[in-house]
Amino acid sequence: MLRLMILPQTKILAVGQIKESCILEGMHEYLKRMKGRIEIVEIKDSTKEKESIEITRKLEKLDRFLTVALDEHGKEMTSLEFSEFIKNNFNKNLCFIVGGPDGLDKSILEGVDHTLALSRMTFTHEMARLLLVEQLYRAFSIIDGKKYHRG
Repeated sequence: MLRLMILPQTKILAVGQIKESCILEGMHEYLKRMKGRIEIVEIKDSTKEKESIEITRKLEKLDRFLTVALDEHGKEMTSLEFSEFIKNNFNKNLCFIVGGPDGLDKSILEGVDHTLALSRMTFTHEMARLLLVEQLYRAFSIIDGKKYHRG
């Protein structure tokens, strides 16, 4: 009997568009390598309040997703710990939320399942999105037993 395996969905809700061509090229490269494993949904940048309303509307449509917001006060993980987090939640749909230049509204941060800090350093929201996509690629590579990670 042939059984179809349905992979969980991974989405990134991101405020704003990437304008820097070098960041855009890096994003495209990692997304291409992941062959459709990630969908990015962009939200128009505005005020934090308006952005939070739009993020909330998008999240309401994502039933049964585990939500992870990027925030400087979130939990820091090594790449191996992050891959374990992904692996341990592999049976769930994942939604990562990346704020705009002013970060995410408190209402979003209080309503998510997890918060994640990419680093103690501060990055532009565009660079944070690229770093997240690279780390997702690295996590999937570790899980799949590929040699991308050399840690």
